[in-house]
Amino acid sequence: ATRRIWIEFETLSAFAGIVRTGYHDNPYHNFTHGCDVLASCYRILLQVHWEDWLSDIDTVSLLVSSLVHDIGHPGKTNPFLVETS
Repeated sequence: ATRRIWIEFETLSAFAGIVRTGYHDNPYHNFTHGCDVLASCYRILLQVHWEDWLSDIDTVSLLVSSLVHDIGHPGKTNPFLVETS
């Protein structure tokens, strides 16, 4: 690990709280899923030694996008949404 600090804990906590409000309460595409994807992405980054080939901004972008990737997801499949719109 690089031991770099990109963001203060209080700022991260406030951001995560805002992200949580963007997720709907549905069985799968929810805030817990976003956190799971974030943790999985971080684990993969550790395994591939990200610090050797990714910049800090790319790494932070990847981690943030993994957390927020399903904000606003209605919890329905694309075919369902097409057929019912």
